Amino acid sequence: MITGTFYKYFKQINLPKGNYFEASRLFVDKERIVKFELNKYSISLMLFLSMIYYVRNHNYDGICAIISYQMLIIFRRAGWNVDIVNKGISEKNEVIYLITMPIDGKNTYLLEKNVKSKYKVNDRWPLNFLSRW
Repeated sequence: MITGTFYKYFKQINLPKGNYFEASRLFVDKERIVKFELNKYSISLMLFLSMIYYVRNHNYDGICAIISYQMLIIFRRAGWNVDIVNKGISEKNEVIYLITMPIDGKNTYLLEKNVKSKYKVNDRWPLNFLSRW
């Protein structure tokens, strides 16, 4: 979708070389989180760590995605050092970002540390809660 649907929102798209997993339309639905009373959990952190475990388990080099500014803030607060490849303007006239999400040991450690400070989880895909603290 990055080189298809979203291409028109960028002057150019320079995807990194390698075997990257595409995670287009990546967002967190805040209304559903509230509706299902999930706001007491670090949903974004758990999602991000699960994504890293999944992609590493399937031998990808990293993840590429198109995200909004709000999602970029969520990534930064989570501690994932995503790289902005390019900026574009969406059909809603909002800034969007083409990013790469590294799955290296440093980023994995930062997210694990953040999640494990709140929950007891295993350290592989699929991510499972072992128990509540």
